[in-house]
Amino acid sequence: MVSADEHTPLITNEPKTASSGFATKLIAGSVLVGLLVFAVFAVVSPQGFNFFKSDADTLGEGVVEAEAGRLTAANDYAMKKQLADNAKGAMDAAAKASEAADAEAQRAESIAVSTRTTADTSAVDAKDALSSADSSSPAGDARIAAPAETAALVAAKTSYTAAKTNYDTSTEKIATLEADLVSAGEATTAAESALAAATTEATTAETAANDAATKAADDNTAAQGDDTVGEEDIASATSRAEAVGAAAAAAKDAEIAAADAQEATSDAKAALEAAKLAAKDVQFKLDLEKTRNADLAAESKRKQQLFIDQSNSEALTRTASEQTITSAEDAMTDAASDSASASASATASEAEALRLRNVAKVRQDEATAAQAAYQTANDAAMVAAATLKQAEATLLHEKEKAVAAANAADAPAESA
Repeated sequence: MVSADEHTPLITNEPKTASSGFATKLIAGSVLVGLLVFAVFAVVSPQGFNFFKSDADTLGEGVVEAEAGRLTAANDYAMKKQLADNAKGAMDAAAKASEAADAEAQRAESIAVSTRTTADTSAVDAKDALSSADSSSPAGDARIAAPAETAALVAAKTSYTAAKTNYDTSTEKIATLEADLVSAGEATTAAESALAAATTEATTAETAANDAATKAADDNTAAQGDDTVGEEDIASATSRAEAVGAAAAAAKDAEIAAADAQEATSDAKAALEAAKLAAKDVQFKLDLEKTRNADLAAESKRKQQLFIDQSNSEALTRTASEQTITSAEDAMTDAASDSASASASATASEAEALRLRNVAKVRQDEATAAQAAYQTANDAAMVAAATLKQAEATLLHEKEKAVAAANAADAPAESA
């Protein structure tokens, strides 16, 4: 017999969360896999396509149509539910962007209000400063000019100038000595390299001289001990003597070369010691000059301080009216500059606040549109869910009818 439990409903309720998209895809995938397995079984079954015919004959055309309707409804629901999930994600993102833009706009508007208040206050301060300057400024010819330099001020300046000149001269001398020290270091390095080369050359020359002396002695011994000595002809004797003489001369030349190389090594050592001594002398002079330079720097500073004190003392002799005029005009200039700067800052802040408010409005419009799109997609998904539930109910009903019919048909055969 055929049982009505062979199929289960694809859904029992309409999912509302983001995880429902995954569940729907899983169910739809299970249905598709089931159909593929069913098709493969039909191909490899001994009955072949008779299997389908037998199922249609047993369950009826209504079940087949209901199954197809349910599959179509399930696919439609899965697609629309995914679209609804995507729309919800876009809606949430748009809402967050709108909230962030609104917060940024509110912050900019608060800053704009604050900067405008500051600009208004600066404008009032500038107006007050202008009034103060107008009331305290006398006619141009009434201004009191600064007095000429006094003898005390001239003396202080002269003393400072001399101290500073000595200090500058010492500083330049230090620079020269430091350059000389670098050169002395380079000369020392070169002398060390020259000594190393001379030492190597002397060692080589000494070895060559020893080898030449040994050869000359060996040649002389061999020549005199030869059995033919005294018996050979004059030409051969002369040739033998010349060869021994040549070896002796070569040994002497090598000895002289070794002595020269040794002397060059001694000269290189002396040059190195001289270079080191020169570098030490430069270093001594540099250290001495740095100590002197520190004293001159202190003296230059002290004399300049005296010069400044004297100049300040004479500047304080200017009249109070000149100070009042200068202070008022400076205050007016500063206040006007501050007011202009504050006004420009306020204008820029207001423009930025307006721009950010426009951006926030665009983000709000986008969030509203995203919400409407989600509502539309969700409504479509709910309709698809209802359609799927109805298709499952229809399928269940058709199966129950088919089972009942099949059981009724089997009853007589079982009783027989």
